[in-house]
Amino acid sequence: QTVARVAESLVERGLFRRDGGSALGFPSPLAREVVLSELDAEDLANLHRRAASAHVALLGRRLDEEADRVGYHLAAAGDRDAAADFYARGGLHALSTRKLERAALDLAYALDLTDLEARSTSQTGNWLRALSTAVRHVRTGPNLTSLVERLTERALREGVAPVLRAYMRIDLACILG
Repeated sequence: QTVARVAESLVERGLFRRDGGSALGFPSPLAREVVLSELDAEDLANLHRRAASAHVALLGRRLDEEADRVGYHLAAAGDRDAAADFYARGGLHALSTRKLERAALDLAYALDLTDLEARSTSQTGNWLRALSTAVRHVRTGPNLTSLVERLTERALREGVAPVLRAYMRIDLACILG
């Protein structure tokens, strides 16, 4: 109730506007920039964490199709591995619904954000296979050359099963065309 009263007060003063039933927005991009520029890094990270939590709570069944919004906020908060999980979730969903450009974008972000040393090789390989499938159709994606270099280094390290290494190398070659 307190939050609702404060929010309504800010709307009445013109500092925020209603964007639907439960969402608020700034009345102009400039107002948003002024407010955000006044936050220190820790407060901004906390704001992004809370925004990610709010999206998870509110999206419900639509979480898979809008997982990139959660990923964005987690990445901005500095939680790269959790962001990677959400970008991958959104990318895999986009691939399953044939939204191939979105799939390529989200899966590339997931692989770029994740700690390749900490992430299991099989999961990295699954994400890579999905990215390769999407890129094969749309022929584009963000920073693919540098991403392929990082993933190639990971695929060639010891401890990667030979069959998985072979599949990863094929997928990497397919991404580069």
